[in-house]
Amino acid sequence: MTAAVRGHVKPLDWIDPVHALSAFAGETGTLLLSGGPDTQSLLFPGPAAPFPIGRAEAQSGGWFDAIGAARDAAAKGDLVAGLFEYEAARTLSWPDWSPDTPPIHLFAYRAWLRFDPLARRVTLEGRATAMRAVEKRLAAVRPLPDARAPSGSFEPVWPKAKYLQSCHAILDHIRAGDIYQTNLSQPFAGRLGEGDTPLDLFRRLTADSPAPHGAYLRLPDGRVVISNSPERFVRLEDGVAQARPIKGTRPRGATPEADAALVRELAESEKDRAENLMIVDLMRNDLSRVCAPGSVEVPELFKVESFANVHHLVSTVTGQLAEGRDGLDLLAAAFPPGSITGAPKLRAMDILSAQEGAPRGAYCGALGWIGDRAQTMDFNVMIRTLTLEEEDGGWAVSGRSGGAITIGSDPEEEYAETMAKASALKKAIAG
Repeated sequence: MTAAVRGHVKPLDWIDPVHALSAFAGETGTLLLSGGPDTQSLLFPGPAAPFPIGRAEAQSGGWFDAIGAARDAAAKGDLVAGLFEYEAARTLSWPDWSPDTPPIHLFAYRAWLRFDPLARRVTLEGRATAMRAVEKRLAAVRPLPDARAPSGSFEPVWPKAKYLQSCHAILDHIRAGDIYQTNLSQPFAGRLGEGDTPLDLFRRLTADSPAPHGAYLRLPDGRVVISNSPERFVRLEDGVAQARPIKGTRPRGATPEADAALVRELAESEKDRAENLMIVDLMRNDLSRVCAPGSVEVPELFKVESFANVHHLVSTVTGQLAEGRDGLDLLAAAFPPGSITGAPKLRAMDILSAQEGAPRGAYCGALGWIGDRAQTMDFNVMIRTLTLEEEDGGWAVSGRSGGAITIGSDPEEEYAETMAKASALKKAIAG
């Protein structure tokens, strides 16, 4: 979550990132990148005007100009941050494609807050005038009431048979040699309980199931996107590009002994290691498109990392960015993330589109920030992600949960994995 410091820096008294978020949560463009209890968080306060990227821009090719404007803003000392929805992949690959709604939501920020929870340190950074406005809003923030108990609903949209049918169809594609693996997801939907808000939901998630790449973003149309992601997509710092794909999952055990056994099972699983290695190879290929020849390496392979509800198998891929390239080039080369598409990527995406039958939206996109002339950036993979929309006096909630399908997959086990991955979200919504 480290962002380049340019302009003014002012230390402030400690305030919890979610408490600070409450002062700006209703403003368009407000974005909190939550690193959890052990990692830095960044709060980009709204209101912020989005760069115009939509149907007209896609038809004219003007979205390229908007991306260029983001690069220019980053060169002036601002930080650019926001969301690339999964369907932005079509815009990035085929710029004449015309989405009905913008798949890219980028904002420029002239002031932001950095939180270091281990040092209990907060700094306000950016341009002086914008910093004063943020500090004034923070000074008026009220104490948060006790967290509300969840009382909503969140259930799969598909009957189980539909998921199993799609899983079998994908296995047929794998046996036919069309793909090696892909990441099938199923939709979930529900509502927050009466009087509950997106901020209440985010408070519960960050308290009960903290993740290193969580996020809260309010879009211009009033929707709120919340992510509890454990996965980094790509990071760029000091000229080094880094990806940390996740492939391989086990639930947490009910006892320490059972938990340790599940860690060993995941670490030794040939199926999960094969899944992970295929995506590592895909990410190596993606990074090599914009990195110096021979510089792409895998310094960490098959590391088990543990989170509140699951264990994951994680690898790290790095490369030295080639001369004349920047973070936006890296995003375009690697998007959408290989861990949530499959291999080969484009064919896997076609098969997923046919089986899932609806846009993914924010789910499996990427959210993060760009700074320092687009020479530094950090983006997550938008798994464990929800989109909330005001409806009938409350908040409707939608999301997806998925997992890798390979030749060795058992559809029943894959279904259970999608439910395990959604469990923290369901607990925070419905209890």
